Amino acid sequence: MSKIVVLVGSNRKGGNTDLLAQAFAEGAGERHQVER
Repeated sequence: MSKIVVLVGSNRKGGNTDLLAQAFAEGAGERHQVER
């Protein structure tokens, strides 16, 4: 199992970058340890 850190540099909660990072973290979290 790999450890993955997701960094979001945008200050807009619920914006495109935030939604993309959230979707990535959810998908990666199925097989890896993810911290956001």
